[in-house]
Amino acid sequence: MRLLLFAADLLANLLFGALAGLAASAVIPDGWNMFVAMVVAMPVGMLVGLIGSLLLLPLLGAMEVMLPLMLTGMVAGMAVGMMAAMHPVALQQSLQIGALFGLVSFGFCFLANLLLQGQSKSWIN
Repeated sequence: MRLLLFAADLLANLLFGALAGLAASAVIPDGWNMFVAMVVAMPVGMLVGLIGSLLLLPLLGAMEVMLPLMLTGMVAGMAVGMMAAMHPVALQQSLQIGALFGLVSFGFCFLANLLLQGQSKSWIN
């Protein structure tokens, strides 16, 4: 059961990271200031993460879904938004970069969770 939830969380982060990258590249036109593009694309990506969280919350649980997906949306949106400000980003490229940041964000949250659980177990016992 735990492996199935791990796989579902991973797929959710890949999917919504790709969608956040796609949304950011659709919103940010070529030639914007990179800082402005990052600030605008961040809430766009977070909105995609929030929608994904609300859809998957009943299936996977609040803490396992909301934190990684919101982080994925924020980071993927910022990165793809800054890239879109520099030059036009192809559809496939925005999906791949968003999914990559989804994978990185999921890995970060998973490792942080392992470290925190290890510390709390030794502290309680």
